[in-house]
Amino acid sequence: MAVSKPIDEALDRIFQASQPSWWESLQDMERRARQHRQRVWELQAEAGRIRKSGAPDGAITAAKLARAEYEAANQYSQIVSRSVTDLQNAILCLRRAYPTVPDSLWPTLSLDIRVLMGIDPVTAAGDFKRLWDRLVTRPADASKPSEPPVASEWYSAAELGRKLGVPERRLIAFRIALYRMRARRQLPDDAWQEVRDRRTKKPRYLFRPCPAIDDRAGKYRQ
Repeated sequence: MAVSKPIDEALDRIFQASQPSWWESLQDMERRARQHRQRVWELQAEAGRIRKSGAPDGAITAAKLARAEYEAANQYSQIVSRSVTDLQNAILCLRRAYPTVPDSLWPTLSLDIRVLMGIDPVTAAGDFKRLWDRLVTRPADASKPSEPPVASEWYSAAELGRKLGVPERRLIAFRIALYRMRARRQLPDDAWQEVRDRRTKKPRYLFRPCPAIDDRAGKYRQ
């Protein structure tokens, strides 16, 4: 199965998180950020004392140093936050691409720094290692139909796409293709129907299997 760039990048992030050193690095950067923030408070207090003693130049110097420490702390914190957010997004991306992976294998991830600092790197890496092993040993799961569609039943474009084995990342394109085929009269009249009195966010059209749809689904499975 060909792997798209977003999925490839998401898999890379899962692999990184399967290494204890990745978690240790995050925790180390957060500790550095805390050290810089502590230094900011100390320098701000020092600047205040110097200012009261009548030495404005010294106070300005201390304030500049405090600003530099603040920027350093902010830089480390942003790296940590971005790394965790990227990992969260990778999990969301892969959950859509690998719908048959059990929920129990998907690790939960918190942006709360206190939670992050309390994580055992070996345990966290082990959770992602189990997920990584599952993803790389069963890569075809993303394109397997859950079960064959029933010819007499109606499905939304996305539901029918899943049953015909269209990967999650290509379902939107598949839906657009079906809508265009309907508009261009490339589908039999008994292969689609318009939903009347549909509710908000519900599909406007429903479809059921036919040779034309099966053929189009095959192009999106490649």
